[in-house]
Amino acid sequence: AVLEARIAALAAAPDTGVEVLSVEPMRHHARLPGETLGRDHFGYVDGLSQPSLEERQAPSEHWRDKVEPGEILLGYANNRGDEPHAGDALLDNGSFLVVRKLRQHTELFEERLKLAIKQILPKGDKAARARLHELLMAKLMGRHANGKPLTTQAGLNDNDFTYRDDRDGAQCPLQSHVRRANPREPVPPLMTPPPRIARRGMSYGPRPAAKEGDGAHGLIFMAYNASIAEQFEVIQNWVAGGSPTGLPSSQHDPLLGVPAPGRSRIYRFMHEGQVLRIDLGETPLVSLEWGVYAFAPSLAALRAIATLWDEAAPQPAPLAPPARPSAAAGGCPLEREQAAARLKFEDESVRALHWAAVREAGGMRHEGAYGWLVGSAEKVMMVLKDDGRHYSAAGYGPRMAETVGTFYLGQDDVGPYDGHAELGQAVNDAVEKHLGDERSAYALARDTAIAYLDKLHAASQLLPKAQGASVDLLELARYVMAALCGAWFGLPDGKLMRYGGRADDLRNLDDDDGIAHCPGDLMAISRYVFGPHPQEDPVATRARVLGERVKHAFAALVARPLDQQTPLVRDIMQLADGAPSRQAALVAGVMLGFPAPTIGSLAAVLVNWSITRELWRLQQSLAVPAAADFPRAEFTLANDILRQPLLTAMAAAPAPYAVWRRTAPANPLSAQDGVGCPVVVGLASAMRDPALHAYDEPEYLMFGGTRQRQHPLYAPHACPGYGMAMGAMLGVAAALLRAGELCDTPDPRVLTLKR
Repeated sequence: AVLEARIAALAAAPDTGVEVLSVEPMRHHARLPGETLGRDHFGYVDGLSQPSLEERQAPSEHWRDKVEPGEILLGYANNRGDEPHAGDALLDNGSFLVVRKLRQHTELFEERLKLAIKQILPKGDKAARARLHELLMAKLMGRHANGKPLTTQAGLNDNDFTYRDDRDGAQCPLQSHVRRANPREPVPPLMTPPPRIARRGMSYGPRPAAKEGDGAHGLIFMAYNASIAEQFEVIQNWVAGGSPTGLPSSQHDPLLGVPAPGRSRIYRFMHEGQVLRIDLGETPLVSLEWGVYAFAPSLAALRAIATLWDEAAPQPAPLAPPARPSAAAGGCPLEREQAAARLKFEDESVRALHWAAVREAGGMRHEGAYGWLVGSAEKVMMVLKDDGRHYSAAGYGPRMAETVGTFYLGQDDVGPYDGHAELGQAVNDAVEKHLGDERSAYALARDTAIAYLDKLHAASQLLPKAQGASVDLLELARYVMAALCGAWFGLPDGKLMRYGGRADDLRNLDDDDGIAHCPGDLMAISRYVFGPHPQEDPVATRARVLGERVKHAFAALVARPLDQQTPLVRDIMQLADGAPSRQAALVAGVMLGFPAPTIGSLAAVLVNWSITRELWRLQQSLAVPAAADFPRAEFTLANDILRQPLLTAMAAAPAPYAVWRRTAPANPLSAQDGVGCPVVVGLASAMRDPALHAYDEPEYLMFGGTRQRQHPLYAPHACPGYGMAMGAMLGVAAALLRAGELCDTPDPRVLTLKR
C-alpha cells in the first residue's frame, strides 16, 4: 500500500521530470510446503546457485559459488583475471542491472509435456505418467522441479556438483537450461571460468490455471553484473544458440529459445540408454515482452550525483576508491559473519525484510557472531524493561570511556555495573525539568528555524535570476538542533565547539583546526557508542579522535563558574559532587543523546513528507488566518495537525533503528553463548509489529520506552528528552510549512522556498 501510494504521488506530481509509464505488481515465487525457495509459473524452484563475493579464493575440489567481487561490482578484480581500474567516484561499487519481462506460456508448456507423455507412454497408468511428467520437466531444466540436481556426483549439498562425470549429458542434457547457463567448468578456448551473474526472478500475473484466459503471467528477471557484454550477453548467447558444451546452434535453450519460423523444435535427451524426444512446437514457451539495461550506482555515488542537478551547486569531491577487505577481514570467519549480518540487518534497502523474518520466528533469533536479534514488540519491551539482571547496558561503558567519558547511561540499575540507579534518576529528572516542556522547545525551535529560513531567503535575493532559496532539509535539522544545544548546554559557542560537521564527514582530521564541531562530531560518536556492531575503520577510530576533542570542550565548559552555565548544566554539575571529570562526562553524555536521534528522525520525516507529497497537504491544513491570539494558540494548532503525521513517518524509520545490550549472568542465553553475547534490539522492527497497537501511546517505544513508571512501556533507560525532541521537531516542521511557497526539486532532500 505504501509503494502504491508513492507511485500514485509520483504520477500526480507536476514538473518532477519523471513520468510513470506503467506499473507491474510482482511477488516472490509461490512456495510449496517444506521449501525455502519459491517456484515460478512453470513449477520450477528458482534462485539456486547464487554467487557470493570472496577475494583470494582458495582452490577447492568441490563446486563453489564464490566469485571475485569484480564479477558483480565495479572497482575490483574479477574471475577472468582483469585487475580493477583506477578509482572512479561514480563507478566504484556500482553494478550494471539487466531487467527483462518474460511472459511464460504455461498452457502451451503443459500441452507440450502431455503430448510427449502420450507418445512416450501411450498405455501408462496415472502414477507412471506423473513420474514421466516429473522426468521431462527435470530434463528440460537440468534439475528436478524441486531443485535437486540430475547428476549422481556426490557433493556437500544440492548445489555442490559439476559435470565431470557426465561429459555426454546422459544424466543432465547438454542443452538443458541450467547446463547452458552455467557449465560449471572452464570455457574454451581460453579456459576461463564461466561468467556469473547475481540474479532474481519475481512472478507477475495471476496463478496459471488449466485454461487460457486468466491473464498474462510470467516473471521479471533481474541480474547484476560488472560487464553486460562479458557476462549476461555471453549467457544470453548460449541460451539463444551458441553453447559452452559444443552443441550446434540449432539446439538452443528448450525454455527460452526462439524457434525458426515454420519449424518445430525437437528436444532430445538420453534416459536409461535410450533417446527420448519432446516436440516443443513452433511457438516459444517464453516470450520477451521488454528489456532494460541500466547502471546502478553505489550509495556514495548516488549522494554525489544528487548534487549535479543544479549547475550552481558545488561539485562533489572525488570519492575514495572502494576499500579492499583487509587480509585479516578476509581470513577471519567471525568478521565475515558479522559483516554479512550487518548488511542484512542494517542496510536500508533490505533490513526491513530480514527483521520481519525475526518477528515471524517468534520475535527472537540467533544470528551467529552478530548475536541475538530481538524484533517483536513483546520481546523488545522484555529487554528494555530489564534492570541489568538479564540484559546489561554496560557494553556502552567502554565506548563512552573512549570518547566522551563514562557516565550512568553505560551502567545498569543492579549487578556489577549498577551506577545507573545512583545518578540516572536525578539527572533524568533535571533534563525533564528544564527540557520536558514541549511548548518551550517548540517555540525555541520554531524561532530558530524561521531565522535560518529568513537568512536563506535574503541570501538568495543577492543572486542574479534567483528562483528562490534552496533549503536542504538535513542541513535545516542540523542547524536548528545545534542552536538548541547551544541554548540548553552552552555548546557550540564558536570557541570551545563550533557549528558544523556531519556524522559521515570525511575531512582529514590531521589537517583541520582540531576544534570539536556540533552536531557532526557528536553524531559520529553516537554512531560508535550506540551502534550494535560499528566497524573499526572508519567508525570507531574516527569516534575516538573526535571524542578527545569533545571531551576537551566539555572539560573547558565545566571549568567556567556556575553563574556562567545554563540552568540545565548547572544542575547536572551540582549532581556530580564537584568532580570536574565527572561533571564533564555527565554533561557531554546527556548532550550526546540529543542531536543524533532528533536530527535523524526530523530529517527522515521531512524527506518522507517531500516524497509522499504529505508536505503540501499539511501546509494547506496549517494555512489558517492568523488571529490576534495566534502566538498563544499556535502550538496547539501545530500539535493537532502535525503530531500524528510526524509520529507515523517516524515509525517507518525511527532513529536509532536499533539499540543493543549484552547478556548478563542470570540470563539463560548466557549458558548457551556465554556472558556478554550481543543482543540487538530492533526498535524499528517492533514499531512494525501489529501487537504494538495493544499499548497506549506506542510511540514511546521509538524513544526506548517511557519513564512513566505506571505505563506498560516503562523502561529504566528510556530517553528523558521525549518532550524536548517532540516539541523541537514540531517547531521546525511548523516553521518550514509557514515559510512561504515550497517547491520540490529532483532531490527530495532539497526544496526551493519562494516568497
